[in-house]
Amino acid sequence: MAYDELSQKNPNHLSKARCCDDSGRIVATTALPGFCAAANLLFTVPFWCAMGIAVDVLYRVQAVWFGAYATFPVVVMKVLVDQFVYNPLFAAPCTAVLYDWKNRGYGFHGLGDFFTTRYYRNVVVPTLFATWGVWIPIVSILYSLPSLLQIPLFGLALSMWVMIYTWMSERRVDPP
Repeated sequence: MAYDELSQKNPNHLSKARCCDDSGRIVATTALPGFCAAANLLFTVPFWCAMGIAVDVLYRVQAVWFGAYATFPVVVMKVLVDQFVYNPLFAAPCTAVLYDWKNRGYGFHGLGDFFTTRYYRNVVVPTLFATWGVWIPIVSILYSLPSLLQIPLFGLALSMWVMIYTWMSERRVDPP
């Protein structure tokens, strides 16, 4: 069937070929299923690489602050700083804002909504609870290992977290 005939039979055909609908939300595509996956990769690979670099810096700084040895007090301090300073102030808000901006189609309209206490309360705080449920046990184990093993094993855990977070962010009804 020719492209014009398909467009006439199905007026929504053009919107199905795009990765986002008119409101900017990601939609499943039928015409170009690989396009949406490629667009997702173009966002996720650089984003999570940058976050991995930020975590590497955090781990190195914490090794200077608290020491590189895996004693109980050192591990506790690293977990507390990681999960209750770094995450609420940087990682969770940055991740939530950028994923929601992507899911809205990278538009600038309503961008200010991301920088409100309402957004933090309704989106970032629930993200933090999911983060803590996954990452407190993981970083407790990671910080108990020698420094040279922490980042490679963090990368493995991050792979799982990327899938979980992507699924969570795409299921969010409408970010406030």
